[in-house]
Amino acid sequence: MIVALYLGQRLRYPDMTLPRKMGRKFAPVIGFGSGLLHGATGISGPIGITFFHAMRLPRAEFIFCTGTMFLLFSMLQLPMLGYAGILTKDSILIGLAGLPAVAAGLSLGNVIAKHVNARFFDHLVLLILAFTAGTILWRVIPILLVSAA
Repeated sequence: MIVALYLGQRLRYPDMTLPRKMGRKFAPVIGFGSGLLHGATGISGPIGITFFHAMRLPRAEFIFCTGTMFLLFSMLQLPMLGYAGILTKDSILIGLAGLPAVAAGLSLGNVIAKHVNARFFDHLVLLILAFTAGTILWRVIPILLVSAA
């Protein structure tokens, strides 16, 4: 819902920006919310990416911040998953098998990104946020309807 509200506001006020000074004040709350959501569901992007996008970070800084956020979440979550018995030898092997494809995708993405202007990047992030919010709502609404019945 927060992402949908943000998208609506950005469409209504395209120049809306969260000032850096205010962003620094909200960073601990956003970090806690993203971490809580990531720990509970494995999904932290809707909060973190919306926050970074609202600050209108330049593309390189945006990518660095989101990458750092996901790296830190993963580093913190790995030991917890191991302790809970969720992280198994098979899951580690599957993850390692995917690393070459991830590296290739990152390399190709970096090449493509050099040819993408800031406005297109901004709209692409909005599109990804909309898709993510839509996907989450698509999964949640049937559950809510069944539990309400």
